[in-house]
Amino acid sequence: MNTDILNNKYALLNLKLKYSGLIIISLILFLLLIFSSIYYKTYDSFKVSGIIHNTKIVITVFPNDINDIVKSDFFKVNKEKYKFSVESISEVEYDVNSNSFYQKVTLSTSGNFLDNEIVDLTFYKNKQRIINKVINLLK
Repeated sequence: MNTDILNNKYALLNLKLKYSGLIIISLILFLLLIFSSIYYKTYDSFKVSGIIHNTKIVITVFPNDINDIVKSDFFKVNKEKYKFSVESISEVEYDVNSNSFYQKVTLSTSGNFLDNEIVDLTFYKNKQRIINKVINLLK
C-alpha cells in the first residue's frame, strides 16, 4: 500500500500542465486589467450636435440632459479640447412634430468656427478611476 502512495506522489510531481501557457497569459492579462482599473482615470461623455451663431454654439437638448452639460469640464470637436461657459438656457419648449420637450443652451468658447456651421460636440464630465466607476455601477 505504501508503494501505491509513492507511485501516486511521483505521478503527481511529474504531471505536466497542458494549458500552462494559457493560464500564465490569462493571469498576466487579469493583473494588467486590475492595474489599469486602479491607476487610470476616465470621463463620462455626452454627445450632442450644435450650430454656430455669431461665435456662440447653440445646442438643443432634453431638459434632463441640462445637468450633464452644465457640470461638464470641457467638450471636444474633432479631437480638439475646448473650455466653455454657459451663456444662457432657454425655457422648456414643446416640439409638436417629435412630441417632446427641449431646451436651447447657448455656449461661449474660444474656438474658431464658421458661422452657421453644424458641429458634433462631445462633453466630458466626472473624471474618476475606472475601479470607482465599476463600484458605482454595482451599487
